[in-house]
Amino acid sequence: MKNQDTRVWRVVWSLALVQFILLGPTYGTLGYFYSPWMKEFGWSHARVAVTTTAFLFAQAAVSPIVGWLLDRIPAQIVMTVAALAVIAGYLWASTIHSFGPMVAAFALIGGGVSASTYVPAMMVAANWATERRGLALGIVLAGAALGGTVLAPIFEVMLVHYGWRVAMLCLTVPMWLIAIPTILVMVRTRPPTGAGARSVREEAEALGGLELGPALMSMPFWMLVATEFIYNVGYQGFVHHLMTYYIGAGFKAERAALILGLLTLFTTVGAIGLGGFADRRGVRTVLIGSLVGLAAGIAIVLGATSKNFGTLYAAASMIGAGLCVGASATLMPAILAEVLGLRRYGTLWGLVRLIGWIGGGLGPFVTGQIFDRTGAYTLAFEFCAICMLIGACGAAMIRPAEGVVPEPVVTA
Repeated sequence: MKNQDTRVWRVVWSLALVQFILLGPTYGTLGYFYSPWMKEFGWSHARVAVTTTAFLFAQAAVSPIVGWLLDRIPAQIVMTVAALAVIAGYLWASTIHSFGPMVAAFALIGGGVSASTYVPAMMVAANWATERRGLALGIVLAGAALGGTVLAPIFEVMLVHYGWRVAMLCLTVPMWLIAIPTILVMVRTRPPTGAGARSVREEAEALGGLELGPALMSMPFWMLVATEFIYNVGYQGFVHHLMTYYIGAGFKAERAALILGLLTLFTTVGAIGLGGFADRRGVRTVLIGSLVGLAAGIAIVLGATSKNFGTLYAAASMIGAGLCVGASATLMPAILAEVLGLRRYGTLWGLVRLIGWIGGGLGPFVTGQIFDRTGAYTLAFEFCAICMLIGACGAAMIRPAEGVVPEPVVTA
């Protein structure tokens, strides 16, 4: 049993390392390209945001396919092929000089990121860590957040001094040298069952939970989908415009990157701390609280334009929002396992992410449009905060589906 527990956490920490290399710096630097592109190509706020929309829509498009594949073939194969797609996307983007191909390149990157990080990593972690799932998922997400904290500011320095094309090339180096070898050596879909050689599909058949048809007909699934959608509209619409917002508020690019580093740093703290707390106090309760807190964190950032206290408001917003988004992103996949079980987790999680990323893809474009029409981010960020409050209401209505026995809450 002790050896099995050790292997569980080795897999969890390996997934966190992959997130650190592949998800943290790719997702965390999307908004960093906006200002250089507007200066070099003359694109508007809304137009540069289309690259992020393409990134997120591609994640949405491939998520159901990835989930379906994860219920049938080994996770390490899916993740490795997808990681190679991310590398190819950045190599291509670094050579581009026009809008259409740039959108296509970021769509390729987004699809690869979806299939190599968040969708498979959360499924694998949920399969391995059955007793402390909230903590395990928090650690995996923390790897991504820490990657944004550590690597995104380094990326910004390279971007400022060497240009965005060289910075893109540098992003791919640790993907080749660290992420792909880690996936191939350490990642497996679920623990061995001891029942002889069985395929991934056969192993899934033996797990508890609803089959795909009944799950899709259940109210808990659609409440989770609605919560994921509105959460992503608000958060993605907020986070990808922060760099541009801070620069417009008078912050230098390097200083803005450091402040944004607080967001990813405290996402790490929130993911691990509140993920573990949810194991003791209930996933749904902590999820509701985190969404309300995220709304408050978004609202606070509007004080960053203050002449005397702008930095204080910006830092407070990043700390509060980071703590809460760490919990939200961790607990969405945890609550899926709780209310629908693990039997078709890969397919169901892929479908949830499809709708979530559609919302996420709309978010940056909507906030960019609001800015272009009003000339300020005030109304745009207020809209994002309201989305979080609506999401909290949706989370409050999620209950285990009929026939699914809730897992016991850890008390020690």
